[in-house]
Amino acid sequence: MKYGLIGEKLSYSFSAEIHKRFFGTGYELCELASADLKSFISRRGFAGINVTAPYKRAVVPLLDWLSREARAAGAVNVIINDNGTLRGYNTDIYGMRAAFLRSGASFSGKKALVLGSGGTSATALAVLKDFSPACALRVSRTGKDGCLTYEQAVKEHTDAEIIINTTPCGTSPGIAAKAIDPAGFPNLDFVFDAVYNPLNTLLCIESREAGAQAEGGLYMLVAQAVKSESLFTGAEYGEDAAESIYNTMRSEKLNVVLTGMPGVGKSTVGELTACMLSRPFYDTDRLIAEKTGMAPGEIIKRQGEARFRRIESEVIAALANIQGAVIATGGGAVLDAGNVRALKANGEICFIDRAPGDLAVSEDRPLTPDRAALARVYAERRDIYLKNCDKHIKAGPDASGTARMIAEEYKI
Repeated sequence: MKYGLIGEKLSYSFSAEIHKRFFGTGYELCELASADLKSFISRRGFAGINVTAPYKRAVVPLLDWLSREARAAGAVNVIINDNGTLRGYNTDIYGMRAAFLRSGASFSGKKALVLGSGGTSATALAVLKDFSPACALRVSRTGKDGCLTYEQAVKEHTDAEIIINTTPCGTSPGIAAKAIDPAGFPNLDFVFDAVYNPLNTLLCIESREAGAQAEGGLYMLVAQAVKSESLFTGAEYGEDAAESIYNTMRSEKLNVVLTGMPGVGKSTVGELTACMLSRPFYDTDRLIAEKTGMAPGEIIKRQGEARFRRIESEVIAALANIQGAVIATGGGAVLDAGNVRALKANGEICFIDRAPGDLAVSEDRPLTPDRAALARVYAERRDIYLKNCDKHIKAGPDASGTARMIAEEYKI
């Protein structure tokens, strides 16, 4: 392996895609058990590698030289083999600092909680020194090495205004998890989650719901990758390289999720939009029919709406880890907050809005079998659609026109 990434589990990683695609670097992912780390490093069988959890600290004593940033953090995420001399660097510091600056968040004089006790938490503490918080407290499950426990954090530090998650909690496929409940911090102003897959962790989503600004780790990943590439090859790249790569990666991986009333044409619009964007298409009602052998209306008639909603949530949860797709949902999917959070993990929600009088009526829809029912349900749901959407799309006179509007929003 000439260039690559080592870590314990790497199925979630975007690193190979970034280095191969944007820099043309031959880059491999190499999963290592902890027992194999020392022998791998000592063989020096690489030109340059990135290091990720849980080895950012473990590699430090195996190296011959450390950069100033690596010494400050006590953690390394880049190793360069310089004619047999192993040099350790920390480009995570550069990436995290760039992400903080890009966010525009204010840290000065505020209490910060850093979740985790590994190499990335050490990086966060090193970066925070440049942003002058009132204090920065580490939080871990064990409370060892000067850390608070999570129990202490939620009991004694509810006045924290900044939360930085450096743990892998919430990483795909375990996106239903979060390291801490942001609702327990009423003064919360800014949350940064170093996790980048999914694009929006549950911690970020719930923090935004609570009124805080929240940013995921994708920009940090890209910025540190650009810096790593400079160390690998000696080439220099400006800030515009990170911004361009970030925008491309995010746009391509972001799902376009369609919501709206029954009869608004989400399935037809979704198929057309997917074709225009060259993306895969998923329809939750069709997936429910494939799963159960019954159409949604038939399930509601035979087994009740509550049973149908449970099945619908299961289907949406199964879609939550998918990226770069167009997804059409049933008319009532966003009534469930859990569904909304699952759909937003990797997507933006587009509410296709059409007046009730222009909606298609179907007797196969037991909840909206006629225009009176459509008007009543529209009045009940419209505010919910608007609250949960990222984009409000006024439906055009035909499906192709609406699809073109949506495709234009997400064209790369």
